[in-house]
Amino acid sequence: MSRFKDYLSDRRWVFLGIMALLLLLFAWKAVPYNEVLYWDRPVKMTLSKSRDNLTQLMGNRNVDVRDRRFIDVIAFKRLHELVHEHFGRFGIKENFYLDFDTVMNVKRDANFVFEVFSDDGFRILVDDREICIFNGPRSMDNSTTGSVMLSPGLHRLRLEYYQGGGELGLKAYYSVQGMSGKWLIGQSSEWTRFQRP
Repeated sequence: MSRFKDYLSDRRWVFLGIMALLLLLFAWKAVPYNEVLYWDRPVKMTLSKSRDNLTQLMGNRNVDVRDRRFIDVIAFKRLHELVHEHFGRFGIKENFYLDFDTVMNVKRDANFVFEVFSDDGFRILVDDREICIFNGPRSMDNSTTGSVMLSPGLHRLRLEYYQGGGELGLKAYYSVQGMSGKWLIGQSSEWTRFQRP
């Protein structure tokens, strides 16, 4: 026991301990959030660049797939280029599609309400049933909602989005009718847990 007290009284060990804590704090702040520290990414995202000018979501796609990755939530900033709130810039500004795929593990019977703010169009499908859609260009000031009654168990959720030109952005939320609280799609709650498809 006296040996431990000797270590504590030795100023070199105190200094090294403080330096180790500072190094850990620096590493925590310096390491990119999207590369190492965040691994709960239940939403599969596919980014496709269109070879044509886009004015609506529906129709034949003439695309090159640019990026496939898993993300945490469907939340892209309102800007003139594609920027995710946690994963940063994607280097694309216009004429592209984003396709999202995830699975909702619903815990109990509930009427789920989906609300999407988008610039430009989108549609949500749950278990291959269209829940809500906006097929043309618009400002992100506008939202579209739709609801579906879901029973406990696994339900596949897909969201399709397109951007023509100009400003862009996308935020997709869910809530439970009659209950308080609203969450981004991908963010688990007491009502559902999101998991990879």
